[in-house]
Amino acid sequence: KAELFVDFEDRLTLFDALILCRFFRDLYPWEQLKEIIHSVTGLDVDQKTLQEKAGAISDIVRRFNLREGMKPEDERLPKSLHRKLEKTGDIITEQELDHMLKDYYSLRGWDESGQFIS
Repeated sequence: KAELFVDFEDRLTLFDALILCRFFRDLYPWEQLKEIIHSVTGLDVDQKTLQEKAGAISDIVRRFNLREGMKPEDERLPKSLHRKLEKTGDIITEQELDHMLKDYYSLRGWDESGQFIS
């Protein structure tokens, strides 16, 4: 699940950096983002490079938020999202969220509490 989120977040980060409309985010997979960048700049970039650039932007945002006092306990879902869904009975428990956050932090290269590894 964390891998999917990182991929989604990276694409949205590029959407913001390129000033693209987020309403169309699902219509532009990585291949199309590469084409957009090539059309505008003439640069041929691969998906890995784009993901690295998006990750670097996420790191800058993270450093800012940590500097301003953000803590791991601030990264919580509203209580209402921890209730069972009526149709499916699915639920995201606090333990599942903690596990997903640790996976997310690891994929970003941060420690288990979301801090940068020196």
